[in-house]
Amino acid sequence: MFQALEDNQVQLSTMKASRFVKAFEMEVDRWERTLSHILEVVEILLTVQRQWMYLEVSLRSTLDIRRRYLLEI
Repeated sequence: MFQALEDNQVQLSTMKASRFVKAFEMEVDRWERTLSHILEVVEILLTVQRQWMYLEVSLRSTLDIRRRYLLEI
């Protein structure tokens, strides 16, 4: 997915460099912003996923310790 996003961004950059872009400049700009926002959201989701995975391991360890403690009582 990242590769497709990057490929499309490169294509848009190529279009913007063209002397024929004037007729489509607003649409190209809109697509450029849209792809940029999509990439930003995907990166945020991946960050949240990584943090959740880290926290999940910590929480499971904490719950296991609590269960063991309660069983010993």
